[in-house]
Amino acid sequence: AETVEITSGRSKSLELARRIGFRRREAMALHSLGLTLAHLGEYGAALAAQERYVALSEQISQHAARAWGPAAMALVYVQQLDVHRAEAALNRARKAAEENAWPELLAWTRHLSGLLKLLRHLERRDTLQLSLARADFLASLDLLEDNKRGWSEALDPAEVAACLALTWLCAGNQKQAAMVLPRARAWGPASAHSAHVVSALEALVARQPPSN
Repeated sequence: AETVEITSGRSKSLELARRIGFRRREAMALHSLGLTLAHLGEYGAALAAQERYVALSEQISQHAARAWGPAAMALVYVQQLDVHRAEAALNRARKAAEENAWPELLAWTRHLSGLLKLLRHLERRDTLQLSLARADFLASLDLLEDNKRGWSEALDPAEVAACLALTWLCAGNQKQAAMVLPRARAWGPASAHSAHVVSALEALVARQPPSN
């Protein structure tokens, strides 16, 4: 119910921005709506929202969309395990982020790349993919910490740390996973979602069922 309410609120924000002709706000609302739709599994609608976001952003010279848009599309493709499209979108986003020195975007692309590899490992039990996923999550977390980039709608540092720990748990190395816990806990107060992620990770490392 909460996610439906959030989606409804963002749809209203989009409608209002269009009504008053605030094109920058319209672009941002499209991006936010697309992210929410992706998390709800509405993949077609999520991609359509991001495509409109990128197109509108180009018209108003909002160049950050050249990285944010493809990265958000990559989120959808990762969830669908569409490796070819995910990698193509991530390459576009990473190129724009590198050219403009956007550390938060670089961190997000590395996280998404790690998720894709982790999912491929879980599907195939490919240890190389697991090692590559760990390198991506570590790079993402280092970028966030070095640049003091906290929680955002797109990326939760606590989730990045949890995924890093999960790669160690998948490799059967509980000690290394436990060493990641302090890095995850540092981001716990950022949001309710962050706190939940940290709690679940603590339970996993302790080999206990999650509390909720």
